[in-house]
Amino acid sequence: MDFTNKKIKINSPRSKKVLLALGLDENKLYEISKKEYIDSHPELKQASEEVQDKRYEHFNNRRIKAIEDAKKARQELIEELEKNNDKNQEEEVAQSTQEELIKKELEKLELIKKQQIGEIKNMIEYEYNQKEAYKKNKRKEKEREEKELKKKEERQKIEKERELKKKEEMEKKMELKKKEEEELIKLLKEQEEKQKEQKKKEEEKIKKRNEDMLKKQYEAKKAKDELKKKIEKNQEDQRLQKEKKQYEME
Repeated sequence: MDFTNKKIKINSPRSKKVLLALGLDENKLYEISKKEYIDSHPELKQASEEVQDKRYEHFNNRRIKAIEDAKKARQELIEELEKNNDKNQEEEVAQSTQEELIKKELEKLELIKKQQIGEIKNMIEYEYNQKEAYKKNKRKEKEREEKELKKKEERQKIEKERELKKKEEMEKKMELKKKEEEELIKLLKEQEEKQKEQKKKEEEKIKKRNEDMLKKQYEAKKAKDELKKKIEKNQEDQRLQKEKKQYEME
């Protein structure tokens, strides 16, 4: 039995009887690629690659096991037939063997079907659990992203409020500094005005003092000159009196 090439069909009567007895479809025993298998099962096209690989591997394992079972059953049938050369005996043996084989293989087939149903059920449950786990992870990821986004928005809000507060404090400081500078300028101007006023008063005092000094000097000089004139006049009067006396004495 060769199932590696679809072009080579099973023509042996014994092989056909064995396949029929085992309830095997010849067309499902030929080797196919993963792509051909997925194309023949549309429900797998949306599944993950891991699920596709497992289903394809499971299909190949069942196909290989079915081929091995068919080959074993065919070999057993041949061996039973070869024990007797008598045609009638061979037919009886063949018929008896075939019935026994059919019964055994039907039992095997039933067991295989149950196993396959269990495996398919497990595969479906596995795929369902995978999808549910994927959905759960997606939900968790979405919730985590929403939490992160919310935290980010809160951080941005706090940062914005902090920046706004910082800006307001800066503006207040600048306003206060400006006010202080204006007050300082005003104070400096007042001090400058006071200094000017004080300087002016000092200059006026010095001027008045100088004027008084000059006036006193002038008055002192005038008094000195008057005294000098008075003395000179007295001296002149004394001289004239002296000359007069001398003249009278002569």
